[in-house]
Amino acid sequence: MDINEHYRIAKTWKYSTDTISLINDEIKRYYNNLNEGRTHKDRFKRFNNSKTFNELHVHLQNKSGFSFAELPNPRWLQDFYNNQKNGTALKTKWVDAILKSFDLKYDPATGSLKKGKSSVPKRSDLHKERSEIINYITHKSRKSEELIDFVGCYKYFAGARRINTRFDYIYEHELEIYVDGKVEIRNPFNKHIYLGTAVVMTNSCLQIISYNFDNMLLDGIGNLLTFKINKYARQAELIPGVGLTFDSGHQPIATHVLLVNNLTLTKRSPLIREYFDTLAEQLRMYAPSLDEVETLVNKYF
Repeated sequence: MDINEHYRIAKTWKYSTDTISLINDEIKRYYNNLNEGRTHKDRFKRFNNSKTFNELHVHLQNKSGFSFAELPNPRWLQDFYNNQKNGTALKTKWVDAILKSFDLKYDPATGSLKKGKSSVPKRSDLHKERSEIINYITHKSRKSEELIDFVGCYKYFAGARRINTRFDYIYEHELEIYVDGKVEIRNPFNKHIYLGTAVVMTNSCLQIISYNFDNMLLDGIGNLLTFKINKYARQAELIPGVGLTFDSGHQPIATHVLLVNNLTLTKRSPLIREYFDTLAEQLRMYAPSLDEVETLVNKYF
């Protein structure tokens, strides 16, 4: 069998360290391009966190044409970039997704890479448009001295109805507040990154608003999270609150939410389970359906 044919049907392949190094050079060049024109705090400079490789994962979605299921996840991309996958056979479809995203062609006979004629990869125009909208909203938001106390990385948990489903009734998200008030919420389940803004309304209320987008157009508020804070601010172990959002059927709902700055906690942690099992007994408050309201109206009118 021809080696090219063998490579085409192979599920895994042993790539040379030189090949992996060249691929990583392209990834580093991609991040350098993204960093151009950014302020220091907004630059990608750490390559051992999920935020950095979520960005790369989005780039692969936009450029490779591969389906979501065919793409390597951000954690695998992080390990690959940090050479923790060296010396092992790698899934060819995952490597091919990276190669296609950077217009690289791999020759299995020689183990060499060839670069196409496309220009240096640029940040997704779609993401740029969304960021510009958030930048404008953030710029027009009232600045608060108290907000600086909340800058940093968090996890936030949201309660769901306990129904007969294979999914857990606690949802877990990563959340980061930046010094200018911008917010990123990362959903590890669907790999989406939601953009938003944070404000401190009073010294007892932190609000985080994230937005939905339809392509480059603002499509409304996705989440309105309101947390109870006190003089301990970010030093508090648990910051309780409520959220207004929509379920998978786009029905308006209210839910208990919990903000924590201990990133080692997960929805499986006993502390988190007890909070939602004991302190937040009525986990979600659904608006009645239109049919139910119409039935009530018909009863009286």
